[in-house]
Amino acid sequence: MLGIAVLLGPVSRARACAACASGDPMLTVMGTEQPYAGRLRLSVRGRVRGDRLDDVKVFEGRTDLSLAWSPIPSLSLSAELPLVGRSVSVGGGPRRASFALGDLEARARWFVYRDRGLAPRHLLALVGGVAAPTGETSASDAGLPRDALAGTGVWSPLLGVTYAYFANPIAFFASVAGYLRLGTMDGEAPGESLRGTIAIQHQLVPALALRVAADARLDARVRRIDGQREHGTGGGIAFAGVDAVVSLGGDVVLVASVRVPVVQALEGDHVETALGELALAADL
Repeated sequence: MLGIAVLLGPVSRARACAACASGDPMLTVMGTEQPYAGRLRLSVRGRVRGDRLDDVKVFEGRTDLSLAWSPIPSLSLSAELPLVGRSVSVGGGPRRASFALGDLEARARWFVYRDRGLAPRHLLALVGGVAAPTGETSASDAGLPRDALAGTGVWSPLLGVTYAYFANPIAFFASVAGYLRLGTMDGEAPGESLRGTIAIQHQLVPALALRVAADARLDARVRRIDGQREHGTGGGIAFAGVDAVVSLGGDVVLVASVRVPVVQALEGDHVETALGELALAADL
């Protein structure tokens, strides 16, 4: 392998391990990695969670397929496609299972500040993108409120900012993003959404890192075609939890996460449960 890398010459940097190419040995979850020219990362993430909305109970299993590519050190392009499986019970009746695509989301992160080229300690990026209405809506989720469907049914441009700080063995991450909603589906559209995340990570040993994280979401009420907002929809919720980030060798990372709701301020009779995630990310 070393001989091949030497023969490849100029492209050997793109083929080197992620830690060598970025200059930082810390493990990172998908979306927080340090960019370098040619970095290509693939992730598969599974999540289980539950919802109760009035007399509707939902158990959801979701798989997100993600791909991120950095054509140049200052730009990272990514796409994420959700696959959503649900079991829905209305009024205590029999459960009905469904499986559908969610909304495909594409993002671009432009790193507007980094304190140095190799192994930067500070990374500040602007984020722009769009969520496309690829997910199924009322056709497969009849009986669910508009703001709880697998797909929004509308185009959703997004803008945000991210910040990362690396000082091995400690790292800090923060992000905030806002989603607009363009158009309506069946006379309604989900409300605009503001989402944020903060996390502190400690690299215990080269193959293991622990993160303490908090995620928050604030949603406007569902908007009707006449411009009025639907009562009993929208609101805010915040989760806190921990992540275990484990190196499986090479550039493969396994992440196990648990999140527990610590603030439930959703409108109407709407309660979300704790959630669990398991993700596998690899640099290709």
